[in-house]
Amino acid sequence: MLSSLRLRLILMFMLVVVVAVGTVALFASQATSNNLQIYNEAKNDQQIISTLLDAYHRHQNQQALQALTEQLARSSHQHIILFDHHMRVITDSDRKMIGQALALPTGLPLQVSTTSTFTPSAPLYISTDMKPPGQVPQLSTGGSPEADFITSVNRSLWLAVIIAGLTGLLLALVFANTILKPLHLLKAVAGRMEQGDLSQRVSIEAKGEIGALAHAFNTMADSLSRSEQLRRNLVSDVAHELRTPLMNIRGYLELLQDQVLEPTPETLASLYEETSLLSRLVADLQDLSLAEAGQLRLVRRPVSLAEVTSQAVQIVRPHLVRKNLALRVH
Repeated sequence: MLSSLRLRLILMFMLVVVVAVGTVALFASQATSNNLQIYNEAKNDQQIISTLLDAYHRHQNQQALQALTEQLARSSHQHIILFDHHMRVITDSDRKMIGQALALPTGLPLQVSTTSTFTPSAPLYISTDMKPPGQVPQLSTGGSPEADFITSVNRSLWLAVIIAGLTGLLLALVFANTILKPLHLLKAVAGRMEQGDLSQRVSIEAKGEIGALAHAFNTMADSLSRSEQLRRNLVSDVAHELRTPLMNIRGYLELLQDQVLEPTPETLASLYEETSLLSRLVADLQDLSLAEAGQLRLVRRPVSLAEVTSQAVQIVRPHLVRKNLALRVH
């Protein structure tokens, strides 16, 4: 059943669709899971920033801010640093840089929210000059977590579509090659047969429609080979049939030329009969041509056996005379 070309094509398209959809679904699921985690972390960072800045702007004392920073760091498992517009560290969850100035190269991007562009091990820097969370002077940040999430998912989906398309194309090429390979072989063999080599045959082990096509091709080749052999036999037979009356006519003419036979009415009648035989052979060839074209009409009429026998004797008479033989018909 699997040898059916129709079924193989259906299975091929189904496999390509399943692979494409499965690849897209896998990438989409993976991207959604990863980006959802990043999105949640970004939301948590935004919440931390909002909470810490709100406490700072409510003029809480240093101890309260430090305690809040450490509490937020423990709950989020991050290293949090709060600094002012002079780049002086106000609070540090690790308590190592409190009161110190941040010695950072100019333009260095600081992590103020977790997105796909930041590493989880980097500290979360929070500036007191920030108004909406996520905006810090001289800091390079991405867009909002929602926008980053959607962009990342779309990027993953496009990547999945490209990979699925390439995979589907590769599978289609493989299946197409399995189908077209025997057809190319048939084309090559047909080309050699067109050049006159009727001994060519295709050797295809495939089943189904391709196997049936190969079998039909070989059957056609056998038929053409037999037809060619019959044509050659016909040419040989026609040459033989034409040679016999021609030789008889030639024999009569040689006997007449050597004055072995007299140009009697019987001899002339025999020569006429030989020419009539040639005419009948030509007519038979024409009838054969009509028969092959399906246009031959048979006309039945009575024939005298004595006349046919007499004609046959007259045909072989020159050979009998040459060998001093006699033939009598009773």
